[in-house]
Amino acid sequence: MKKMLTLTALLCLSAEGGMVTARWGVKGSLQHPGTLKYESLGKEGTLLTFDLSALPANTTVCGARLLFSGVNWKENGFDIVPATRADGKLAASGKPLLPVAAWNQWLDATEAIRAASRVPSTSLGPGPRAQALLWMRNSRAFRQDATVLEIAYEGEPPGQLPEQVTGVKAISRSGQVFITFKEVAPLDEGKEGANWGELVRKFKGDYYGPLPGGEPDELSYRVYSHDKAITVANVGQAQLLGEVLPGSAFNTRFALRIDEKRKREDMVAIEAGRSGEALATGPSVLVLRVAVEPGIPVPLGTGIFIDVRSAGFSPSAGGPRPEGRTPNGAFYAILTSLNGVTNAKDISAANTAGPVQVLPGDPEPVLYREIITPVSKAKYVTQWYSYWTAQPLSPWPARYDVVVQFCPDLLEKPAALVVSRGGWNNWPTPASPHATNGLHMSHTGDMPADFRTGLHDSIGTIKGFDQGKWQPFHTRRQAALLKWMAARWPIDPNRISVEMGAWGMMEIKEGNLYAMIRGWGEPELTKGFQCWDRARGIWGVPELYRGRPGDENPYVAANLTDWVLANPDKELPFFYIHAGGGAHYTEEGWPPFPRFCWAMMKAKQPFFFCTARESAVAEAIRTGKLVIRRDQSLPAFANCSLDDNLGEGDLHSGNGWNESQVNGWLLWDPATIVDEPARWEITLWIGEKCPLSEGTVDLTPRRCQKFAPKPRQRFDWANSTDDGAIQKGSAEADDRGFVTIEKLRITKGRHRIAIAAAK
Repeated sequence: MKKMLTLTALLCLSAEGGMVTARWGVKGSLQHPGTLKYESLGKEGTLLTFDLSALPANTTVCGARLLFSGVNWKENGFDIVPATRADGKLAASGKPLLPVAAWNQWLDATEAIRAASRVPSTSLGPGPRAQALLWMRNSRAFRQDATVLEIAYEGEPPGQLPEQVTGVKAISRSGQVFITFKEVAPLDEGKEGANWGELVRKFKGDYYGPLPGGEPDELSYRVYSHDKAITVANVGQAQLLGEVLPGSAFNTRFALRIDEKRKREDMVAIEAGRSGEALATGPSVLVLRVAVEPGIPVPLGTGIFIDVRSAGFSPSAGGPRPEGRTPNGAFYAILTSLNGVTNAKDISAANTAGPVQVLPGDPEPVLYREIITPVSKAKYVTQWYSYWTAQPLSPWPARYDVVVQFCPDLLEKPAALVVSRGGWNNWPTPASPHATNGLHMSHTGDMPADFRTGLHDSIGTIKGFDQGKWQPFHTRRQAALLKWMAARWPIDPNRISVEMGAWGMMEIKEGNLYAMIRGWGEPELTKGFQCWDRARGIWGVPELYRGRPGDENPYVAANLTDWVLANPDKELPFFYIHAGGGAHYTEEGWPPFPRFCWAMMKAKQPFFFCTARESAVAEAIRTGKLVIRRDQSLPAFANCSLDDNLGEGDLHSGNGWNESQVNGWLLWDPATIVDEPARWEITLWIGEKCPLSEGTVDLTPRRCQKFAPKPRQRFDWANSTDDGAIQKGSAEADDRGFVTIEKLRITKGRHRIAIAAAK
């Protein structure tokens, strides 16, 4: 999970001199090892006693943070309070220590350590001059020998300090501040284009970025913010925004994995462009770097940090201005830290920047790579973007890749947009270069692979399960990206569709955004043993969510069969369920589909299901003869006599896999639909390749723009061909105002179905 060591406020209320940082704990890269002892209190918990003898007398504590390793986010959060002990009795003496947003990687221990540092030594009796007693009142798993208390206090830094960074720059864009700097000892120093084969032995990274290397000397860069120019005298009053590791500008998502068992490098990437475009697989793959200025990757040896505090903030909403933001702008400083010791002494124009005026706004992706491929006398443009987000678009501040593709010379105005998120992992899924008049977009998901549904926001943090909640981050990010794209490209809002792979299909809830969703997307993610095991590992067991609202319970939110049944009035995207040939179907995809198709018919929703080799609707959509628009009414079919038997979820029941379709032979003409307040008409027929020439079906008008039946209103209907009316009848709208014509006779000839309010 997220290993970037970002933090927040460490404030020194009245520091006039310099600032010192140091670490207390059991062992490891500490300035004061052996200063933490644990005492079991039985059912009352555990007492952490920190020996603060090394903390100078009468110093001002600027701030303190308590860091734990090896925590399990599925347990309740730490319940830790400062304590006093008198006559052998322990008592709480302050407020509980809380995780600090937005990264939630540590607990704020500032007030507890300030209080402990003010206790006169005479009151402590024999032993250390000062102690901090922290009472852990609950049981939670963590590595006791790796616990660290870091204190920032007023004073003169002792000994030799790490070299300071240079070239600090800060620019504001879309509610974010992009801060760059020249690293002290760049991993790729002196090279025009570094590759992963050269860096693999001195760098570790994961899906989100650099990881601590486990070296005896751990170098990092700390980012401070203030409403005044930061100096040695006031750095203790500045807010510590975060801490980044060397290599923070590397796109580790497209490169590095180390196979420890076989002691060799195994580069992980995707074929995202032409051969030789440095997005392929192998040790010679160039290290991709992100960009701050659109289209210009940062130079080798550059570090980067994104201040996201104003992103998404709107003054009109009446909320408070984000912490640290003032009308006068923000000042920044980058201070080098080695094993927790921060160089707060050498502060100059070289490692500071500001003031930066930050205007609130929504975060926008930044272009870092463009690939142009010739296709059919046109050019196919593939653009790679970095998208930095925080809550509520991601569990923590994180960077995602976004890929936008189009042919500028062929682009329609407005153009259809296809959002692709297929595949079995969370990489983007760019389209292969081809001549097109539309737009294509794909983007990365969260890790661990979350079915592209959501994660509990305590995962990978120091928060506990009770201090967070499950949220649909992928769904929110995708909606935000659509808003961003609509402001940059001439997108037709009524022709946005989603191509889905096996994981998730939360877009079915967004009929206000998508005209069509296509794929097999898993209507009930917990059906099939592989999905069930993955869900329990990613979300935690269902029992953890007992008592939570349904929209905070993934086992409820991702059960889309039940959601469809519970929300029959919602207009959904047209669902082209295409679960093509392959493997994994019993353990993942097939079991819930028969019930889901039944639920769609019961809710009178438009869809078709196809695993068969032939389908008239599939061919019509593929060839562009049937275009699904969000601003156009649709027929919802049910109980068609041409449908295959899907069985009950076993691959051997019903027609069997790759031999089934539901509503796949019924075609219609969108251009001739009549959608008026009291009248609705459509032309229907059976596709030519259907083995049967006649059938019956139930029909319900959906996604109507004007046709608005009232509950229990009577309607007359007629089914006509060139030979005249072949069926007539009357129908009553149901309690929800939907009119259903049952057992319509349909042949391969054109049938005009007319529904009108009874006179």
